[in-house]
Amino acid sequence: MTLLKEYTLPVAGSFVAAISIALFMAPNGIATGGASGVGIVLYSGFSIPVSITVSAINVVLFIVGYRLLDKRIIAKTLISTIALATFIEILSHFEPLTNDILIASSFGGLILGIGTGLVISSGASTGGSDFAAMLIHKKISHLSVATLIFIIDFAIIAISWYTANSLTTVFYAFLGLFITIKTIDFIVEGSNFSKLIYIISTENEDICQYIIANLKRGVTAINAKGGYSSKGKTVLLCAVSSRQFPMLKKYVLSKDKDAFIILSDARSVYGKGFKME
Repeated sequence: MTLLKEYTLPVAGSFVAAISIALFMAPNGIATGGASGVGIVLYSGFSIPVSITVSAINVVLFIVGYRLLDKRIIAKTLISTIALATFIEILSHFEPLTNDILIASSFGGLILGIGTGLVISSGASTGGSDFAAMLIHKKISHLSVATLIFIIDFAIIAISWYTANSLTTVFYAFLGLFITIKTIDFIVEGSNFSKLIYIISTENEDICQYIIANLKRGVTAINAKGGYSSKGKTVLLCAVSSRQFPMLKKYVLSKDKDAFIILSDARSVYGKGFKME
C-alpha cells in the first residue's frame, strides 16, 4: 500500500502534464521545455508523434544517468516518464481543447505547471530538461540546476522558431514557459508563505511573552551591537504566519512606537508549528 501511494502522485502529475501537452501545446505548435518541447518541435516540423520523441530522449538520459543519480529518483522518474509518454499517446487521439494560441499557451502552461509540480513534489521528475540538468550539474557544478534548466528550455523554444516559422508562436511559448515555472514554484513551495521578522525594541521581554503566549510561536534573542553607537542591543527573531504578522506589528508598536521591525517572506519554514518534513 505504501509503495502504491508513493507512485500514485507521479503518475497523476504525469496525466495532468499530458493533458497540457496533447490537448493545448502540441496542436498549436507551442514548444514547452524539456523532452516534450523537443517532441512538439519535431511534431510541428516532421509530424513525429510527441510520445515517441519523449520516450527516446528519456531512454538516452536514463542510460547516462543510471550510475550518477540516486536509484529512488531514477525509479520514480522512470515511472513518471513512462506514464507521461503513454498518456500523451492516448490523449493525442482526442480533439484539441482550443485553437486559440493565447489560451493554449496560458492555460496549457498553467496545467503543465500543476502536473510537473505534482511530480516534483513526489521526489520524481518528468524527465527532459530537469533530468538533463541534474546530469550536467554533476559535471558543471558551478552552474545551478535551475540555471541549467532555463538554458536548456530557452534553447528548445528558440529552436522552435524554425519549425513554427512564426516569431509570435515563440513569444507565446515563452509566455507558457513563464506560467509553467511560476506554477511549479507555487505547487512545490506552497502559497502560504510565512513571515520572517526581526524586531529591535526596548520592550523585548514583553514582546517575547506576547509571541510565545498569544501567537504560540518560538522567538530567538540575538545579541547584536549598533554600528553607529557601538551599544549592545538584542534583536528578536521569529517566524509567524502571514495572518499573525498584523497582530504582532500592532502589539510591538503599541509597546514601543520607536521599535524597528524588519519583515521578509520565508518560502519554507520547518519545525514545530510549520512544516515537519
